[in-house]
Amino acid sequence: MLVRTLIGKDLRRWWSDRSAVVVALVLPLVLTGIMGLSFGGLGGEAGLSTIPLAVVGDLPSMAQDFIDDALTETGLFEVTWTSREYAEDQVRTGKIRAALIIPDDFAQSYFAGEAVQVTLWKDINSEFKAGIVEQILERMLLYIRAGEAAYIGAWPDDWYPDSAEESAIARLLEGDSFLDVYKRIREGSTEAEDAWTQIQTLMDHQVEIQDAFTVQSVDLRVEDRSGQELAENEAPQASRNIFNYFLPGMAVFFLMFSAGGAGGDIHREREEGTLRRMLVSPLSSRELLLGKWVFTTLNGLLQLSILFAVGKLVYGLNLGPDPFALPVQALVTSAALASFFLVLALLTRTEKQMGQISTGVILFMAMIGGNFIATEFMPDFLRVAARFTPNYWANDGFSTIVSLNEGLSAVTTNLAVLAGIAVAFLALAILLLHVRERRGDLL
Repeated sequence: MLVRTLIGKDLRRWWSDRSAVVVALVLPLVLTGIMGLSFGGLGGEAGLSTIPLAVVGDLPSMAQDFIDDALTETGLFEVTWTSREYAEDQVRTGKIRAALIIPDDFAQSYFAGEAVQVTLWKDINSEFKAGIVEQILERMLLYIRAGEAAYIGAWPDDWYPDSAEESAIARLLEGDSFLDVYKRIREGSTEAEDAWTQIQTLMDHQVEIQDAFTVQSVDLRVEDRSGQELAENEAPQASRNIFNYFLPGMAVFFLMFSAGGAGGDIHREREEGTLRRMLVSPLSSRELLLGKWVFTTLNGLLQLSILFAVGKLVYGLNLGPDPFALPVQALVTSAALASFFLVLALLTRTEKQMGQISTGVILFMAMIGGNFIATEFMPDFLRVAARFTPNYWANDGFSTIVSLNEGLSAVTTNLAVLAGIAVAFLALAILLLHVRERRGDLL
């Protein structure tokens, strides 16, 4: 009965503290909203928003249309053709993330078999989206190079004529303006006739290459995870929602601060004399510690439950297909963090020391444990180190349920690890408590 009274007292005190409520609930939701809106939208189908991309180049309208369509069809770019000066100003001021600079003699050099270099200007302050532009353009160039390699292997003379023989298309494109080229074509000059013959040859060979690529010796079939088509009345899997990624990470991050603050209560109660009064009651020190652990666990479970419920209403958060998966994952996460920070509290001497050390530990674990950046994007040694942090298993479990729409059976490893952490660190906390009692420095 006394333990239950102690737990109730701590819960009432915690939730009456407005600053604690703001940190525990409001900040995770606000930060999730800011990050989600930065990457695409509010609720429902959400992904990366289109990236403004300036393209510079004095190319024929047909070539511009081709490049514009190729970039727009990726679904990632909002393409604008502009001048070199305007593009440079927009990138330098951060108004656009990147600009693609195509040399004016692109077509002439390309058809003459010469190497052509295009330039990408990136906004140095937008490494993420500018990096996406770079990666997509690199991949598009790889496709072009693959096609060129196949073409050149079959008809090398088309692209590498004798050194004494200049490309007919290159000769046609010589001149200071498009009007010069038009006059040659209009007058039926030798350059125009030779260029047309070369173009016909190139087009015939392109058709042959395309026909060859339609014969697929190896094909790729993409299915859902079950490998089965949806039944007629079966609901589809949850739509992609960028908040499914951000909210669980933010929830676990701020839960660590709450658990750290709850562990620090031991120091505050000792300094205020409350701990001494409780220890002279029928409560033993072990019961007092277990009461703190249960309070921190229930407080964390309540905090996560409210965050996920509000996330569902505000951000359309996916709660998973299994009604038990998310609550069980939240419970073992709260229990593991409660045990972890109780140990940290018993290893420190004062509330100030606990606050400073726990803040550093939380930030370190959050950086390597997947609260800010997915661990798959980290170096191998950090991915290994992340597995020794409780928040890694919490983040991975929540991601499996919320982002991947999996049930309880998919997170059994996460639950087992977190439960093991909870039991092991709680036992360690009890051992440290007895050590401090024997030394006489608990009070």
